[in-house]
Amino acid sequence: MATIRRRNTPLKDAIAHATRAIDKATELEVKYINSFKGRGLFAKVPYQKGDFIVEYRGELISSQESERRRGIYHSKCTVFMFDFCWKERMWCIDAAQEDDSLGRLVNDDHIYPNCKMKRVIAEGKPHLCLFALRDIKAGEEITYDYGGSDWPWRKQAKVQETASDTLSSEEVPQSPSPSKMQAKVQNTVADTLSSEEVPHSPSFSEMQAKTQETGADTLSSEEVPQSPSVSEMQAKTQETSADTLSSEEVPQSPSVSKMQAKTQETR
Repeated sequence: MATIRRRNTPLKDAIAHATRAIDKATELEVKYINSFKGRGLFAKVPYQKGDFIVEYRGELISSQESERRRGIYHSKCTVFMFDFCWKERMWCIDAAQEDDSLGRLVNDDHIYPNCKMKRVIAEGKPHLCLFALRDIKAGEEITYDYGGSDWPWRKQAKVQETASDTLSSEEVPQSPSPSKMQAKVQNTVADTLSSEEVPHSPSFSEMQAKTQETGADTLSSEEVPQSPSVSEMQAKTQETSADTLSSEEVPQSPSVSKMQAKTQETR
């Protein structure tokens, strides 16, 4: 980052702006962030560590008046009331009134703030001014730690973080897109079929081949032979007839010459 030459010391710079009640309008800009944070203040130019950034400008009131106003203000307005101690007494800068001052729009960051609030005395009165805790790049949001722990947005952010951690610990995935859901269904079906050892649905030709294989397996397990061809059936019939005649010892029918010879012998 290029070194920026300071025309005044940060303290003198803060006093000069506080005395005139002006902001660095050319160096800072207001942007809308989101519905949760609302608006915020952003740097348009780079700042060095220790630089004066902006004054938290408002009406200086006593602690008694601060308590009275808190009783009648809306809760959204009380967050703009900044209590501080000066000369062993409590005071308050009331910035609840919407105006063109920029300091009242600086958001809270109790984890990684880039600025710190300091009390500056100008013309015998206290002013609250923000100074850079580190070098700030152009485009960065200006933030500081409001102090305390009961700010409503911190509680809301904590609830969101807790909900996020709970989802993470339970390992609940995001809702998938329709295409991912279809792929997931297919994978789930495949896993189920695999665990049950059920094959995927075959095509018609595969079903015919599978039927033949299943029939062969059944016949083999029961030791039932395959159906013979016609020629094999004829040969088998002849063999069976021969075996039957042999077992009953029935001779073949004699020829005519043998029958004539037998008749002559009988005479």
